[in-house]
Amino acid sequence: MKMRHLPPHSEPDLLLWNRVVKDDEKAFEKLFALFYPALAAYAQKYIEAPSICEDIAQDVFVSLWENRKNLIITSSLRNYLLISTRNNCLNYLRKENLNRQYQESLLKDSPGAENEDDLHTLTELYDMLEKAVARLPEGYRSVFEMHFLEGKKYDEIAETMNLSLRTVKRYNAQAVEILKDEFKDYLPIFLAYILLNGFINI
Repeated sequence: MKMRHLPPHSEPDLLLWNRVVKDDEKAFEKLFALFYPALAAYAQKYIEAPSICEDIAQDVFVSLWENRKNLIITSSLRNYLLISTRNNCLNYLRKENLNRQYQESLLKDSPGAENEDDLHTLTELYDMLEKAVARLPEGYRSVFEMHFLEGKKYDEIAETMNLSLRTVKRYNAQAVEILKDEFKDYLPIFLAYILLNGFINI
């Protein structure tokens, strides 16, 4: 397969991004056409399945559009997209690893007596978590996603969202408390998910 390369950073990219921030869908479509093929190819450095890589690249752009009002990109849109794609790949691999470990533990504890409901519990929980995150207040959700899904540090988030460091930490703590309360009936599995996704660095 011929490797596609991301276009180099240039001023027109930032001009397009500034139009996207102002809700210009045509500019967003141009950015998608410009970067999507290369991002999908870049994802294959981490994940072999082309269809998964395409989904991951699409998710990067979905997040870009949904968070356009909160993101402040002043230097390199190209680098932001690369980092987001890499982080999405790593999150996917963590989820797959968690599913595999959980199912292996079930088989080890109950050989020959698999419970189909148990095998699906973790996947269902992950889907529930994604929906719960989407319901968080906008500020809480943005901080939570940047910190846990994009791997950004608090000071980076504060600069991106133009908030104080104290506010960012408070938003994150509130988001975690809301989710912990919502998933209190699934606490053992929820804690396993937290540990494998680096949530212990709250």
